[in-house]
Amino acid sequence: MKRNLLSVAALLFGTLFLFMGNGLQGILLPVRGNLEGYATTTLGLLGTSWAGGFVIGCLVAPKLVRRVGHVRAFSGFISIIAIIALVSGIVIHPVWWVVLRAVTGFSTAGTSMIIESWLNERASNESRGAIFSLYIGITLLGVVGGQMMIPLEDVRTPV
Repeated sequence: MKRNLLSVAALLFGTLFLFMGNGLQGILLPVRGNLEGYATTTLGLLGTSWAGGFVIGCLVAPKLVRRVGHVRAFSGFISIIAIIALVSGIVIHPVWWVVLRAVTGFSTAGTSMIIESWLNERASNESRGAIFSLYIGITLLGVVGGQMMIPLEDVRTPV
């Protein structure tokens, strides 16, 4: 069991950071949008578009992964998420934010699928439940941890 956890420790650590960023962006954009005077409908669409993108990602990402491979797809999805996080601080526009949140949801679905397939490959039948429960705990901890980072900076700046 311990050996299986060590073989996926780096992946789980990276997953923590991925979901911390996701949690931070998921709360930061509506807070910033509220300060910018966006309509409540637009603020609601920020969450809805992410979920819609996630669903589409669940349907499309497997085909993309089969076509280009796990490593390339993972690198692409992570790059897209990072670029969107940066662009969201530069381009302050509600329509762009809704679209970019949908693309983030799509990419998050792809990265989650790849992470879970890598974990499944590394886990033995005896350790699979423990590894996946740890994975889910880390994703939830990451989302909450990211949300808790809001008071650390001024939300009106791109930082």
